[in-house]
Amino acid sequence: MNVIIPNKFIAFMGPIDPKNRKGSHGNAPEDYLQVFHHFGVSRVVRLNEAQYEKSKFTQQNIAHSDLQFIDGSTPP
Repeated sequence: MNVIIPNKFIAFMGPIDPKNRKGSHGNAPEDYLQVFHHFGVSRVVRLNEAQYEKSKFTQQNIAHSDLQFIDGSTPP
């Protein structure tokens, strides 16, 4: 995780559900919850393709939005 704007914005590699790993490395959504609660994260914005269920966050009162774009490109 990288703090981009203190107390406002944290960037991190998107979680990957274990069932979707297929050789990819990464943490499950549950691995982020304690840290997100500690830092008061209130929303996750997914920028890549869906590799986890957003309900893992919304069930923990963390809002979730999708703004997907091709990796390495400029977001709209």
